[in-house]
Amino acid sequence: MIEASRSPIDQVGDLSGRIQLGRSDERAGVSGDARYFGNRFIASIEQDLQYARSPTGIGARETRLRASTFLGFADGKVSIGRPGVGNFAIFDRHATLDGAAVTIKDEAGYVVGRQDWLGAPLVPLNRVFSPILDIYDVDPLPAGYDLGDGQLLAFPGSASGYRVAVGSAASRIAMGFIVTASGPVSNYSGVIEKIGDQAFGKRPIFTNDAGRFAADHLSPGRYRVTIETVATVEFAVSELSKGIVDVGTLHAVRP
Repeated sequence: MIEASRSPIDQVGDLSGRIQLGRSDERAGVSGDARYFGNRFIASIEQDLQYARSPTGIGARETRLRASTFLGFADGKVSIGRPGVGNFAIFDRHATLDGAAVTIKDEAGYVVGRQDWLGAPLVPLNRVFSPILDIYDVDPLPAGYDLGDGQLLAFPGSASGYRVAVGSAASRIAMGFIVTASGPVSNYSGVIEKIGDQAFGKRPIFTNDAGRFAADHLSPGRYRVTIETVATVEFAVSELSKGIVDVGTLHAVRP
């Protein structure tokens, strides 16, 4: 008997299997199986082909095909992916990244999920009560886009489902200059707030020698920058903007 095999790896595109050649006084033949890990399913085939070599030998021809998939629901999001032990994560791409490819890798660097025509990828988390680390990548990522940590770090229990937000509305970075009639507002500290949004709060902001400033984690809306008793300016972030938003030169007035 001769046998060759390759063990499966839970990653997209993995093909594993076994083939066995056998011979005895009564029969000879070949048997084997193959297993494919797709992005949304697992498929396998088993083949057994035996020929009788004597009157008492029993021949056999048998083929078995199997395919399985998994439908998951987490935090209002439904997706399809490979079956696992029951734990999974859905990586939901934000509208600001429309058209970009999302790829998920596990801690070993294996690709375990991809965005495709079916939408948000569902990735099985094949452990229970053990740390999970999945890292996601977006290509192309708009220049200056704030993707955040870019990872899922979880400790799933039994039958746990996660919805991971890939990107967000608060992903813009505003950059510009603050000037007055006498020149740039240089080397000052101040605060930025979103007009009409108390949840945004007040965040620190600074200017350099040329009066240049930058503010991150911004979503569409209108903002006010106040620099002590020196200057107040306002600017808007458009719904159509992505990544770095150049707000130009802002002419300040006293607060």
